[in-house]
Amino acid sequence: MFSASDPLHYLPAGAAEVLDLGCNTGQTLKVMLGLGVSRAYGVDINPLAVAAAQRLNDPRVVVHQASADALPLADHSVDFVLCSEVLEHVPEPLRPAAVAEIHRVLRPSGVLALTVPHAGLFAGLDPANVRFRFPALYRRVSRFVGGASRDAGFERQKHGVVWHHHFSVDELRGLLQGRFAIEHVRFRGAVLVPLCDALAFPFYRKRLYDHPVLKALLALSALDYRFDAGPLLGYDVLLVARRLGSSISRASGEEDD
Repeated sequence: MFSASDPLHYLPAGAAEVLDLGCNTGQTLKVMLGLGVSRAYGVDINPLAVAAAQRLNDPRVVVHQASADALPLADHSVDFVLCSEVLEHVPEPLRPAAVAEIHRVLRPSGVLALTVPHAGLFAGLDPANVRFRFPALYRRVSRFVGGASRDAGFERQKHGVVWHHHFSVDELRGLLQGRFAIEHVRFRGAVLVPLCDALAFPFYRKRLYDHPVLKALLALSALDYRFDAGPLLGYDVLLVARRLGSSISRASGEEDD
């Protein structure tokens, strides 16, 4: 059903309870339910996105508004964590704690499927960083396009919008070291992904989610993601890792296996 470039391809057979960390409006939670899981947890820091996800109104879905470094889930409560395009939104000082929390909530030998922007040749094309590189231009374009900014949901939260960091595989290995064994690395997409993302900007601002042009741009991005462009050209990286060893329970402070 899913290609090897899709993180849901790595959902373990028989996984009963799963977490979509950075669930946004919950569309992937619905997909997970369709794959046969019995309970799908969603966590997002943006309360506007969480409110939309909660409108799924399915008893098998539980959605929380929280930061990735303090997950409101019990120890060893899920078999699989999807963390897709999330860590680049987490400030650097909080990233180790976010990884520790993922490790804590996963059951022994549970699987993490992680995607982040990659530090390849096309990293400088990331349209999300235009606001930081050229703030005056970003303000002018935003005013011209109009509509509601997706940034509004980050107001008064633990952290706001941060620079989209593009990770090297060595950085990711360092973050996961001692907690996870990396089983698979794949570089996804190249130049089409950032270009389509930039062109999609006005449609998201205007919330024209069903517009045929936006759907075409998303389809083109999805096609680009299917190709492994390698470490030089890859715009994004998919990493699949399995939980290792023991951890410290946040609730009890005692070591578990």
